[in-house]
Amino acid sequence: MSELADGPVERIHERRGRSRNVLFASVSSGALGSAAVGLLFVAIDSFRGDPFFTPSLMGTVLFLREPAAEVSSVRVDMMALYTIIHIMTFVALGAVFTLSYQRFDRNCKHPVALGFAIFFTLSTGMLAADAVIFPGIAHVIGPLWVLAANALAAAVMAWFIHTSLADKDPHLPEFSSEVL
Repeated sequence: MSELADGPVERIHERRGRSRNVLFASVSSGALGSAAVGLLFVAIDSFRGDPFFTPSLMGTVLFLREPAAEVSSVRVDMMALYTIIHIMTFVALGAVFTLSYQRFDRNCKHPVALGFAIFFTLSTGMLAADAVIFPGIAHVIGPLWVLAANALAAAVMAWFIHTSLADKDPHLPEFSSEVL
């Protein structure tokens, strides 16, 4: 009797635990990726003497359709609106990559490959957005800063997804907090 009771019940609890881990990794990886990009640009903007210019610029171009080259001041309302869109976009991407990693990368579980996939997606997405939604934005922000932000977000998201979902299998690569 205990064998029968342990098997199905244990599998149900294991699935529920995995589902919670996937949901947690999805939301958290996206939020952390968004925060990493946001903090990088707050630092860059502060160094340039205009804190919060980048999210304000993005919001102004997106919502008010002003040309990127003509935006010169920080608008708190545009910064706030864009920040909401930015977080939601990253959380959605976090969900896509977490589910993909959990479902399709069962054998490999390699965070570096995941990081490259996220970086590629973020970079091509930004190029497409620069062409269609935010014309000229990459030029105003600086293309190297955009790539650096994408690389930082990809690294943070891949690390978090991997550490959240990695089985404790000794054959899988793991990040060590001692290295950081």
